[in-house]
Amino acid sequence: MEEERWDARAEARELMSVFQEFKRGTRRPSADGMKPGEMAVMGTVAHHHVETGEGIRISEIAKILKIANPTVTQFINGLEKTGWVYRVMDAQDRRSVLVSLTEEGMAQYRRFEAGMTQLFRNLAEFLGPEDAGHLIRIMRKTLPFMKQMQEEMRFDQDGKQVCHGSQAKETETTC
Repeated sequence: MEEERWDARAEARELMSVFQEFKRGTRRPSADGMKPGEMAVMGTVAHHHVETGEGIRISEIAKILKIANPTVTQFINGLEKTGWVYRVMDAQDRRSVLVSLTEEGMAQYRRFEAGMTQLFRNLAEFLGPEDAGHLIRIMRKTLPFMKQMQEEMRFDQDGKQVCHGSQAKETETTC
C-alpha cells in the first residue's frame, strides 16, 4: 500500500483560506461603533494607567501597538470626540502630551474587557478542554514564527516578495 504524500502547498492554501475567513469574520466594530484600532488604543492607555497611574505619550502607544504615530493620533481624535480620552500637557516635559481615559472611557473599556473575557470563556466552553488546550498550544507555537515572518517578509506592489531582515542584501531585490 502506497503511503499518502503530504501536500504542503494544499495545506498552505487551506491555512490561508481559514486565516482570511477568520479575519473577515472577526474584524467588526463593536456594538458602540468602536473600531478595532480604537479598542487597542484604549486598552493600551488603560493598562498603562493601571500600571503607572499616569497618562501615556502617543509615541509610546505607537511603539507598543507597532503602528505609526499619525495612526494613533487619528484613533485618539475619534476617542476624544466620544469623550472617552483626553490629552494633558506632561508636567515633566511641557513639549509632550499625555493621553488618559476619562471616567466614562475607563467604564467603556471595562465593559469591552468584560465582553472579551466572556467571548473567550464561551469559546473555551464550546471547544472543550482538550481542543481549547490544543488551540492554545498551536497558537503559542505559531506566534513566534508569524512574528519572525512579519519582520522578514516584504512584498512589492506586484505582490512579489522582496528581501528584508535576515535575507537583506545591499539593495532590496526580489528573493
